[in-house]
Amino acid sequence: MNYIYMFNRFILIVFILYVLIVSNTVFFCISDIPFRADKRMQNIRNLNRIKILVRVVLVSITITLSIFIMLPIYKDKQLLLHNSYECTHGIVYQEVVGGGAYDLFKTIIVDVDGDNINYNVLYAEKNIKKGDMVKVTYLPNSMYAIVEMD
Repeated sequence: MNYIYMFNRFILIVFILYVLIVSNTVFFCISDIPFRADKRMQNIRNLNRIKILVRVVLVSITITLSIFIMLPIYKDKQLLLHNSYECTHGIVYQEVVGGGAYDLFKTIIVDVDGDNINYNVLYAEKNIKKGDMVKVTYLPNSMYAIVEMD
């Protein structure tokens, strides 16, 4: 399996989404156009408070995404440049479980040397059940992984 391709494809998608979020945040913070587009918004007495609230929420979300998602991915990207992703073997403690809207975020818990480690799944082979021996190739900072039967 081509791990470098799969990890880089994931990082590219996340980076593109991050750029879109940052550009929308900058647009909402600089421009009044989104608030003038609807005629109902012009008649609201607390329009300035709404503008400030929307801008503060968007900046807060962008900062949170930067710290908790983009920083670990940036560190992992530096490791991928040197082909230094991690690989381990373990026993499945909890099967691949989907989460979020449309099960976009999948996780698995693997028992590695007595420690239960939670991985974010990028790709997992089908029919992985509790108790199966698996090989987990993962990025150490973000814990995104490719899970294969061992």
